[in-house]
Amino acid sequence: MNKIKLLLRKGKEGLNRKDFFRCLRRLLYHHRISYIYENSLDGPIFPCPIFMCRVSNAQLKIISSVGDFDKLLKKSFDFTLFPPDLCQYRRYRKRLNRGSKLFSLLVNGEVAHVTWLGLDKATSYGFYPFSPKKDKDLVGYIGETMTAPKYRRRGINLYVHSEIFRYLRERKIPRALLSICKENVPARNSQVKLRSHIVEEKHELRIFLLFGFQWTQTYRENS
Repeated sequence: MNKIKLLLRKGKEGLNRKDFFRCLRRLLYHHRISYIYENSLDGPIFPCPIFMCRVSNAQLKIISSVGDFDKLLKKSFDFTLFPPDLCQYRRYRKRLNRGSKLFSLLVNGEVAHVTWLGLDKATSYGFYPFSPKKDKDLVGYIGETMTAPKYRRRGINLYVHSEIFRYLRERKIPRALLSICKENVPARNSQVKLRSHIVEEKHELRIFLLFGFQWTQTYRENS
C-alpha cells in the first residue's frame, strides 16, 4: 500500500497542463519515427570501445527470474525510475517469466539504470517496434533503456550496453538490435560511440485511435 501511495504521489507531482495537452494531442494524432540500430558481434575483435562506469560503488546485476526481482524489491529497490506506473512491476514479472533479461545497475541501494534484453521472439515481446519473426539468425534484442535522472551523463548507458554486447558475444550471438526514437538524440549519439549503425527506419501513424498505419525503410547509414 505504501508503494502505491508513493507512485500516486510521484504521478501527481509530475502531472501538469503541458503534459495533459501533449497526451491529448497524441491520442488524436501520433506519428512516431524510430531508427533500428545494429551492432555486429561476430568479428575477430570486440566491436566497440571499452566503456567504464563513472559512478562509485556501482554493481551491474542481470536479473533472469521473478524470484531474483522480488528479492530486490524486498530490499526496497525501486525499479519504477520514471514515469510512475502502477502496472510496471506486473509487466516486469511477465517479461521475466517469458525469459527476458533485465540488466540493472545498482548504486548504494538505488536502481540507477535498467535495460531489457530478449534473445528470441518470446523473450523480446513488447520491445517496440521489433519483428523477431523476420530474423532467422540469432539476435539480441535490446528493449527499454532507462536511467534515473540523478545518474545521467555519467557514461552509464554506454557502459551497460557495451556489457550487453559482451554478454551476447560470449554466447555466440552475432547481432544486437536496438530501436530509438528519432527525437532521442542523446541515445542516438550513444549508439554512434558504440559503433552501431542504422539498418531500418520505422514509421507508425495513428489518427483518432482508430486508424493506424506502419511502414519501413531499409537502408544502411554511411559510416
